[in-house]
Amino acid sequence: MKSYFIYVFLTLLAIASIGNAQKIPVSNLENTRSEIQQKAIYLNENWKRISDSSQASFKRITLLKDNNNLLPMGACGKKNWELYGYRDSSSKYTLLNGEYYWFDSKKRLSSVHSFKDGKYKYCKEYYKNGELKQFFNYESDSLNSLWSVTLYSKKGKIKTMYLMKSDEHGKWPKTRD
Repeated sequence: MKSYFIYVFLTLLAIASIGNAQKIPVSNLENTRSEIQQKAIYLNENWKRISDSSQASFKRITLLKDNNNLLPMGACGKKNWELYGYRDSSSKYTLLNGEYYWFDSKKRLSSVHSFKDGKYKYCKEYYKNGELKQFFNYESDSLNSLWSVTLYSKKGKIKTMYLMKSDEHGKWPKTRD
């Protein structure tokens, strides 16, 4: 049943995209792409952002457009939480790549984060009962500051699905309780 709703959602999204598609002249295409900048973000062992790369345990890449973070990442690890995923022992820090699993202090799955070459692909957050709580899909259309979020009830039913976009100041809406 969930896959049916996802199929309907994606079909409607595709239809809406076709109706609202903009034709960009080839001469302007390079200017559009030049607005997107890559930026390295360094993280400590709990994935808290830090400015000193020599103290970093992890590195990820984000995309900026007009100083707006197109691949935002909220708080992850907490005291006594455990992280499982790829670590590069030959480097001073690991470029995030693949899936990473955060477990809370009671060994319950809290979230799963997926990266490709340091860039966010998706994030899944879970209720304490193990049901999926939120699914952030950063691959929807991050170059236009647009990505999808699906919120679930504690019983695993889809509550709402929507596309998110930051405001004119680069602030993203809150989705966490």
